[in-house]
Amino acid sequence: WHAVFSLAPQEGAEWAEVRFGTGQERREAAQESASVAATFRVPANGRTRGLTPRDRLQFMGAAWDIISAVPWGRGEIDVTAIRRTD
Repeated sequence: WHAVFSLAPQEGAEWAEVRFGTGQERREAAQESASVAATFRVPANGRTRGLTPRDRLQFMGAAWDIISAVPWGRGEIDVTAIRRTD
C-alpha cells in the first residue's frame, strides 16, 4: 500500500509503497531485536538517492533504521528498514 513517511531529522515527506517484511527481512529484524521490518519503494530524487544506513525514517509514529537502499527499476529505490524498539 502507499504511505507517506518523513526523513528524520529533516522536514518534509516522501511518498512510498510500503511492503512489510519478507521472510529474510523478518529474520534480519529478529537479529536486530526489532519487531517489524518493511521495504519502502520510493521515487528516486535528490533526497532519496542519498539514503544510507546512517539515516532514519519516521513512519507510523515510530523511528525506522535503514538497513539498505538500492536502486529498483527505472527511477525508484527500495529502502529496507526496521522499526526501532527503544
